[in-house]
Amino acid sequence: MTASPDFPSQRALMIEAQVRTNDVPNRRVQQALGAVPRELFMPKPMRSFAYAELEIEAGHGRWVWRPRDVAKLLNALDPQANEVALVIAGGAGYSAAALAQLCETVIVLDAGAERITLATRTLSEAGADNAVAVAGDLMAGRPADGPYGVIWVDGAVAEVAPAWLDQLAEGGRLGVIVREGSVARARVYTKARGAASARNVFEATVPQLTEFAAVPAFRF
Repeated sequence: MTASPDFPSQRALMIEAQVRTNDVPNRRVQQALGAVPRELFMPKPMRSFAYAELEIEAGHGRWVWRPRDVAKLLNALDPQANEVALVIAGGAGYSAAALAQLCETVIVLDAGAERITLATRTLSEAGADNAVAVAGDLMAGRPADGPYGVIWVDGAVAEVAPAWLDQLAEGGRLGVIVREGSVARARVYTKARGAASARNVFEATVPQLTEFAAVPAFRF
């Protein structure tokens, strides 16, 4: 009889080996990731790989990022307990569950009934009672519940939608992976006095969101 994986021990090792060693000193971030059962957010055949340094497809074109990339972007965004967060294309659920440990409320926006069902189920199983999944236009964001202290885009994009920046609260931060050619970088936009400024924070290997891929240039 094969022994069941010791997921709590694997999770603790993940924090030590993949989070703390990658310049993530924020104890709140470490504790948040330590509290989220990552294995619940991926198909059962892949759960034995839940704490490996891999991106794993959750289903319906959505991915659970490597722990290192989730941790570094959370560290850069520094979510606060009184903030509302919006997760764009968040059907995978894992990033939203981590944010739910750090924020007051998390809105998960995705397109397609299958993705909403996936997010709702996994967030419920993980005990993220302050997170809710809703359907809508990803490019348009979710102005009805904004403005947001944190907006997280759960996959790489070629361009940042202006609506996302518009929906940031004063002092709010948008975390997004922007792919330019073969290079993808995590970028944080911060809103101050009505305008958003950007800074690149690290290189990432997050899968591309097909809805936001670059359109190939026409060639003669």
